[in-house]
Amino acid sequence: MRLAVIVLLLLGLSFVVLQVAGAREDKTDTDRGSSGSGWTPPMKSGEVDEEAAEDWEPPALMAGVLRVFGGFVPAVAVEQPEVIVRAGEEAVRSVPPDTDSRMRAARARLVAGSVATISFPVPEKGRRTLCLCLPGQPMTRDATTACPAGWRDENIPFCQRGSDVTMIPVSELGAQFVYAAPRGATVRME
Repeated sequence: MRLAVIVLLLLGLSFVVLQVAGAREDKTDTDRGSSGSGWTPPMKSGEVDEEAAEDWEPPALMAGVLRVFGGFVPAVAVEQPEVIVRAGEEAVRSVPPDTDSRMRAARARLVAGSVATISFPVPEKGRRTLCLCLPGQPMTRDATTACPAGWRDENIPFCQRGSDVTMIPVSELGAQFVYAAPRGATVRME
């Protein structure tokens, strides 16, 4: 019973934190052409900028929930946890299917290099690309062209704290990750 109460409290707290963070970040200058946070579509003069909104995607609630509850999600077991990506090349790693676990999480951390991308399949949406960078490192648009626009807005000119790690949900069907780095990088899957 106590465990159920604790879980419900954590769920409620995570919901409140996500709502407050979204509301706080949405109070940006509406003439910037972007909400900055990704929580609302790009705005221009108080109206939704239809042209800029074509590429806009709302933030995945799962990403925020995984940050809060990531320790409770079973990790993906990988044979080679360290992925070394040579400059201009790609490295591919697969996560095998696991019928015993409906949802797992691949935790990725950039341990060397300035920026790396990880692309993976998303059911019914094709592939999605996430980017990692080392906090404090200078970032340029040229080095981050494969990264989502919201990520670039947040991490240019300098990579922000927490941008060196991400969690990727993996279903029981498994996944295939494609790693790339314009200048080479090392990513550790945990």
